[in-house]
Amino acid sequence: MASNKRKSLEFFTYLCQKIGSVDIVKARRLLCTIGDIALDNNFPKISSGSKGEGLNFKDSDTDLMFIEPDFRVYEFESDVTATDKADLIMNKEETPPCFTYLYLLSNHKVYSQLMFLQKDGKVLLSSELFKKRRLRQLIKTKPTLRHTHGPCITDDFEEHDIAYCIRCEKWISQAQPWINRPRTEWPPSDLVSQITSLGVLFVPIGCKGSVNEHFEWRISFSVAEKLLIFSWSHTQLLCYALLKILLKEIIQQIGDLKDLLCSYFIKTLMFWLSEESDPSIWRPDNIIPCFMACLQKLLYSIEYSTLLHYFIPESNLFFSRFNTRSKEKLITLLQNLCHQGIQFFSSSESLRDLSMFSCCVTNSIDRNSKLADEIIQLFPLNNDRGHIRRLMYNFLQHSKSRLGKHIFSLFLSNAHQFVSQSTDGHHRSNNKQHYNEYKHGLSHLLVGLQSDVLSGWLVLASFFNVHKNYPAALAVINHALSKCTDETITLSNSHTLISDFAFNDKMKEYVTKLIGPDNYIKAVKHLMILMLRIDPNTIAILPELRQDIKHPFTVFPCIPVAHFIRFLCCYHLDDGTSCMDSIDQLLHSISKLVNDDMTVSPKYWFLYIYSMLFLGVAKNMIGDTAFAKDCFQDVARRDVLQKTSASKRLSQLL
Repeated sequence: MASNKRKSLEFFTYLCQKIGSVDIVKARRLLCTIGDIALDNNFPKISSGSKGEGLNFKDSDTDLMFIEPDFRVYEFESDVTATDKADLIMNKEETPPCFTYLYLLSNHKVYSQLMFLQKDGKVLLSSELFKKRRLRQLIKTKPTLRHTHGPCITDDFEEHDIAYCIRCEKWISQAQPWINRPRTEWPPSDLVSQITSLGVLFVPIGCKGSVNEHFEWRISFSVAEKLLIFSWSHTQLLCYALLKILLKEIIQQIGDLKDLLCSYFIKTLMFWLSEESDPSIWRPDNIIPCFMACLQKLLYSIEYSTLLHYFIPESNLFFSRFNTRSKEKLITLLQNLCHQGIQFFSSSESLRDLSMFSCCVTNSIDRNSKLADEIIQLFPLNNDRGHIRRLMYNFLQHSKSRLGKHIFSLFLSNAHQFVSQSTDGHHRSNNKQHYNEYKHGLSHLLVGLQSDVLSGWLVLASFFNVHKNYPAALAVINHALSKCTDETITLSNSHTLISDFAFNDKMKEYVTKLIGPDNYIKAVKHLMILMLRIDPNTIAILPELRQDIKHPFTVFPCIPVAHFIRFLCCYHLDDGTSCMDSIDQLLHSISKLVNDDMTVSPKYWFLYIYSMLFLGVAKNMIGDTAFAKDCFQDVARRDVLQKTSASKRLSQLL
């Protein structure tokens, strides 16, 4: 017995290092949650999927849900309250469990009739037409987001899944039995009350194979599921993570088993196990028996083709899921894995060193290095344009932990860059007004310097450049570039440049020498370089790049922008030698990308085309139009989505 407990504790420690400790999971969740709070647009955001749950697997995509602000769903017409929203009523009479029609209660002049279809005398919102309309709108500003996958819109690189959904503020009658059904202790009654108070969502996907599939909407309990997962013990979360690794890295690697199971089935299985078991069994010293029980439950569910929806048990997720051959093959595989025990994870990518693991205590330097690593990886995925007042309110009301306050500070600092950029940039005839506006913008930008190594300084330098204070802009740029060392990591919140960085021993030594073992947030600010994102209404748009600011959140790579701004400052100060030095820096960056054959990689394509574009603009400004033309031709040829102004600039030179 003691030996089994020791093995479980060692395995638990190993998983905390490989999958994430309690603090790491908390940091991941805070990054996603605060990012959701921060977003400054009309569509409330919900981070979902593995990242939203607190897991961060290699190659896992980013799942986002946006709630439509102008639609509201009601289960019954009698529930409707007077609002300015388009009222939709559920109709479940002809749909399978977990699906519904949504019909328009009355004509609403705001919405295109292209999303609605007539059926049985009612005007139904078509899930298929709704999704296609959102796709057409999204592709105008995000050209890579041009594919559909289930209810989601996804990008060329399969890194983002975006679902637009509609909310019903009340808990629906189909899921009413879930509230009071017999259970052990989980979920507790206060959590059940919290979940039911938040209502449900509807996502645009019908029941596969249904004759009216394009009319139907799936009822989504994503918010409830996220709260349930947050309530798990760390042992439960690790068992859930192990099942996901089993699915992604073992089962789905077998060709004819690839599409049989999905992550949602794993989540549902864990919910049932958690509800049916005594919470006290989910302990670190019992994690191996707990996981083996999960595996046995999965095997049992497949053998009997039965996995009931957690909230609406009338829906059997495994109904007609398997043919005889694939079912037998999957059962045989799982039986073999049960026989092997946890050692079968040695054949997975994530846990391949399991057999070599030796349990050791992680010191504070390692813990803080890993924490900084997670923040550096995930912050760029969540730092969309921030709403300062909303962030400040939640910071003051809900930020209790030291970690939470640190992450809030990153978001707040980054948000101040955008506040300044959204200020009206037209010069006023009143000098006092213009001066006050200048001070207002500058004060925000100074706060915005605290989010990372470089991006805030670039916005500040652009601001000075726009106001023709070239010496100040040059001083800022030179200072910013001096902060960029071999250890700084360039990151992006899109497909553009994603670091394969990890805190190795050399990096840990550097961090410790730089700031000591405990201040991980200072390490983040010393090491992280975000992308430069520009709002079209900014007062800090460089005139030379205005035609490249086509859409909200136009993104530029920071290092090439820094050299380009330095070139502009020197150009306006008539410093020809320094101009050529900045051009040489751009040439050096491009040569390195070409020599390392990085231009064919999606991760570096973005860096290459903008470095080449800036080089072309700089060469054109100093009169080398032939060189500039070659640069623009190269960029235009590679830029098939026309993200840059290269084609337009080229036509101006012909």
